[in-house]
Amino acid sequence: IYDEIMINKFAFGCEQLGGQDWGEVNMEDFKKAINTAWEFGLRTFDTADVYGLGNSEIQLKNCLGKFRHDANIITKCGMKWKNKANLSRAKIKKDNSPKYIKKAIEKSLERLDIDAIPTYLIHHPDNITPVEEILITLEDL
Repeated sequence: IYDEIMINKFAFGCEQLGGQDWGEVNMEDFKKAINTAWEFGLRTFDTADVYGLGNSEIQLKNCLGKFRHDANIITKCGMKWKNKANLSRAKIKKDNSPKYIKKAIEKSLERLDIDAIPTYLIHHPDNITPVEEILITLEDL
């Protein structure tokens, strides 16, 4: 399905779409920037599930609209979060376990509203899960 997706040498970074740590982000301006990048042939957009605790993926879906199916979306997993009501920020723990990777991919697919993720990365190694286990899990998925 992704054989025809154009892979660029550069990627459009979308961490700001998460709305965390960047101050005020004007979503309309960001959408215009993404559309302009698309018009100039940029098809690679980089995000992660942890950016804004999933919000970056949702906003990228909204900004790309129908073009998301033709984009090389890079997203990442491996940063498990727990958002408690009494915390101003989520607690984040590195987790590359097969169980968490499967759950993270499902959630990213849902947030991005696509059938497959063209480029999927492990955000940070957890130094617990053997690399072989991670690779087998990713290959199986």
